[in-house]
Amino acid sequence: MTVTIRPLIESDLEFLSEVRHRPETLPFLHDQRVFSLEETRSWFRNIRPEWYLIVCDDEPAGYIRTSDRDLEQRSIKVGADVHPSFRRKHVATDAYLIFFHDLKQNGWKRVWLEVLVKNAAAKSLYLKLGFELVRTHSTTNLQIDDKTHSIVMSLLLI
Repeated sequence: MTVTIRPLIESDLEFLSEVRHRPETLPFLHDQRVFSLEETRSWFRNIRPEWYLIVCDDEPAGYIRTSDRDLEQRSIKVGADVHPSFRRKHVATDAYLIFFHDLKQNGWKRVWLEVLVKNAAAKSLYLKLGFELVRTHSTTNLQIDDKTHSIVMSLLLI
């Protein structure tokens, strides 16, 4: 399998929406709202996020999200969602390694993320990639009237 990444473009949004709203994905997202494709397009056009499509053997396989860029500290928050047909095949690992290499080449020093405590597969992946636990915290998830327990993890790009 050959994994590459490229900037997410508007024509990728149908795939992004399909992956995000899958029943296997939603329970592991901090925001479990379901957005229409038009809402997703509007968000993309207004925000212009720096997200990346994960491509495996010329097929869309998932995407990498970025947010909370701290230019002074050279740190960035990341996350990824992978289509279920590409999970457990090292696609996320390969995509992250490519992405982290690119970040390092562009002067970024640290990546960090939040993962739900219940997401054992993601926690295992992040530990294998060298992430370290920074802290845990809980927030109220109003969509399901429950507490969401998260782990914040960090990786130095050295």
